[in-house]
Amino acid sequence: MQREQEWDGYPNVRDLGGLPTPHARNGWTTFGRVFRGPRPELLTQEGWAALQRAGVRTLVDLRNADERGRRSDDPVLEGPPSSLTVLHRPLEDHDHEEFMRSCGAILDSPEYYPHNLRLLPQLVSDALRAVAAAGPGGVLVHCAAGRDRTGLLTSLLLVVAGVASGTVADDYELGVRAVEAEAVAGRSREAPRGAGLEEWVRTSRSWLLRFLEELEPGRDPAEHGLPTIGLDAATCRVLRERLTS
Repeated sequence: MQREQEWDGYPNVRDLGGLPTPHARNGWTTFGRVFRGPRPELLTQEGWAALQRAGVRTLVDLRNADERGRRSDDPVLEGPPSSLTVLHRPLEDHDHEEFMRSCGAILDSPEYYPHNLRLLPQLVSDALRAVAAAGPGGVLVHCAAGRDRTGLLTSLLLVVAGVASGTVADDYELGVRAVEAEAVAGRSREAPRGAGLEEWVRTSRSWLLRFLEELEPGRDPAEHGLPTIGLDAATCRVLRERLTS
């Protein structure tokens, strides 16, 4: 089993399995349970087939409504196979004045994560509950690039699973570098960071580690939940079970 997946047309996709945790019998998060990636409109027909072969049965879409749908340079397909369940659980509200005032300029960095939890806790908890309530099979969590909103939700999932903060930051860094590679190749709407990439990586890791350090310090989510966003312990136990059983 490998973390990096190869689904045609679809960069920056990884399995959240294979990460160390004390809560799994074999010491590692379980492969095939939760995947992270970018906008699924990038998938070709073969990419969708590969996604299904990987066991994905549910997609949790973290984008806002106006971001969804095919772009002119996307593969011409009808959309997700009818056998897949697609759940829309946006993490952001661009009509929320305080959210945009606090986060509008930093939405490409984990610097905004604490504000997202403080101002829009229900949106974050709803997305986590969607993962917990998903039916049998794997869950693909995605936003547009598969980096920041996806990084927020998968960071919380990995924290609940007992994965160490440094390892969570490593996973986020993989996403940063993957998005940069797409930008350098001209396959992204983002401009390449070029010589500034390494400083951006260091800064992003620092913000993420600070966020994780301040997130319910010293409390086991399986016992206490995530009170910051109103997520109960029972749901956290379901999430941990999904990622570690």
